[in-house]
Formats: sequence, C-alpha cells, structure tokens
Amino acid sequence: AAGNYGSLNLNHVHFAKTVTIKGGTFSNVVLSDVAGLKLDSATINFVPDNTTTAYSQAIRIFNSFNVTISHSKITGGVAVNGVDPSATALDSTGNVIGLPTARGIEVDFSKSVTLSGNDISTFAKGILFNDAQSLTISGNAIHDLRTTPISGSVLSGLKITGNHTWDSHPWHFSDGGTGDHGDRIHVWTSTKAATGVVISNNLLEQGAGDPLLGIYLDDNGKGLGFTKAIIAHNTIIDATGQGLLLENVSGLVIDNVLQWSGTGDPYHDKPRIQVSSGSHDIQFIGNAADVGLVPTVHDLSFFNETGTVIIGGGLTPAARQSIHFATGDHAAALAAVGVDSFGVATIVGGGHTTVFTGYDLLGHSASVVLHPLNVIV
Repeated sequence: AAGNYGSLNLNHVHFAKTVTIKGGTFSNVVLSDVAGLKLDSATINFVPDNTTTAYSQAIRIFNSFNVTISHSKITGGVAVNGVDPSATALDSTGNVIGLPTARGIEVDFSKSVTLSGNDISTFAKGILFNDAQSLTISGNAIHDLRTTPISGSVLSGLKITGNHTWDSHPWHFSDGGTGDHGDRIHVWTSTKAATGVVISNNLLEQGAGDPLLGIYLDDNGKGLGFTKAIIAHNTIIDATGQGLLLENVSGLVIDNVLQWSGTGDPYHDKPRIQVSSGSHDIQFIGNAADVGLVPTVHDLSFFNETGTVIIGGGLTPAARQSIHFATGDHAAALAAVGVDSFGVATIVGGGHTTVFTGYDLLGHSASVVLHPLNVIV
C-alpha cells in the first residue's frame, strides 16, 4: 500500500504460499532467510550517507528462496564520502565523491529468485549475485551507473533476458588500468561448471556513457567452464573491442548483433566476439560480428555468420581442422527441427554434409541435413 515505510528488514520468514507486498516506498530492503515473498511496484529511494560504501545495497537478498522483486523503481545517489575524483587510488569505501555508489540489488547464495521489470539507476553497480541458482533477471532497465549493470558468480540456471542497459561512467576508465573496469554483463564460474546459463534478447548500449565490455563469460583460469550456454538475440552497441568474450564455453551463440558507432578506431573499439581459454563445441549461427579465435579453442562451427573470422596463429593443425563453416537458411533449419530461439543447436561436420541437430528445453531432438561443409585447414 502507499506510504513511506523506511527500511524493510525480514529475517527467517518462510511463507507457505507466496505473499505479495505491493506498492510502498522504502529506504532499503534486506531479506535474509526468506521464502515465498514478492515485492511488486515498490519505490526504493536509497540515499547515500557517510557510512555508505560501494558495497552497500539498496536491496539485499541473502540465503533465500522463491523471492521476486518486480516492477519497482530502485534509485540510488552519489557518494558523499570516499576519494576525490582526481585521486589515483581508492580508499576502503570504494567510493568516488560525486559518483554513484552502492549496489541496486544484490542476491547472495539464494535460489529461485526473479528480478523482473524494474528500473534501477544511479548506483555503482546495478545487479550483483553470488553463486546464482535458478536466478532470472528479465525486462529490467539499468542505467546511469558508475560501472557494471549485471554481474556475479553462477552455479546453475541463470537466465538474463530482455534487459536494457545504458550510460555507465567508470572512474578513470581510460587511464591504463588504474581506474574502474566495467562490463555490461559479467558472469563468472564459482565452485563447479556453470550450467543452464541463458543470456538472450538484451539491448546493451553505450548511450552517453563509456564503451564497457559487452557480455563476458569468465572462467578466470579455474578450468570449470560454462556447459551448453546459450547466448541469443542480443544487441551490443560499442564495447571497447570485446563485445562478447567467451572463456571455456560450450553451447550456442545465435543471432547476436554487435554494432560499432564509429567512435575511436576499429582495432580497439569495434566490438567483436573473442573465443578463448579452451572454449569448444560452440555453434555460432547467424551472428553479425567479427570473431577472433585464440589458441586452445577447438570444435567450433560457424553457420551463416556475417563478419570476419580471424584464426590465431597458435592453433594446432588438429584444432584448425575442427573449425567448420557452412551456409544456408538457418531459420528454416531451426524450424525444421522444432527448436525455438532458446533451444540448443548443434552443427556436426560429417564428410561433405552438415547435420543440424536441435534440442528443445525438454530434451527432445531431431536433425536435418544442410549445405556442404567447408573445413579450414
């Protein structure tokens, strides 16, 4: 209900059936060991003070289950403590005076959480998560930040779909690595291989901000990787050269568009897909982007790609022979095997034909033979 309720703090509350809190204005929300709660159409006005750090949160969800934050407006503010913008290093607060601080929403060690249809603005980071399981981030507008809109570690079942991000202004971003780093979507492995990662239908714009990296699946040298990830139908506009960076990834990359506005130079600023760190068994279908392949990648298939594929000189002959190219009507092929835009598709080289096998989310499969296959040696 309408009204200003200050801080909402719930601990050890489990509802047998989902309870909805609709409307209301809050200064912050903390949910710890909470189950069966939906916060809908609320207003969160987080006002930084001298105790706020870059790691504070407007909404924190910790060790909780079946929680939804939807259709809410979550607004932060700029830091009143920390270092001066002219400083060369941060202090313990992580703040830069006059730049956005804190985190819009943080989800820690929780399961079956949905963040949908929210407007999140004026924070250091937008949405952050730790060890995500069955986390859905969909249809949010995330903008006017200091750095990254969406980031965190994943175990399984992460879906980031239909979000729109723009206008991030990192501190000392172009100062040779001494200031902030930023990505539009940055997901990293935690303690096991990440499964069920879907990143689709997001619009990631530079806007009036700086050209952050685009989508980064980061294995961080752990050797765990992302199994059968799906990166589909995303549009990335400007991204400091790396529009989509894949480390130790397998799965499907389909119908993504990486655009360059022409600012800077094409070598450093035109967004591309970078495939590295042992990535393998990826099917690239219908993407509009240049692609760079570095040593250790193998078993990659490219179908109806627009752009240049640059194969690094360090690839072994066997790895080169496992990289395949084909052309044809991929939309018709998808339809023929009954795969929607979130299916997992596989193009397998077999002599002079390409066998296209699709799996829907229920595990059903079918296949169709496409055009002759060209192998780069």
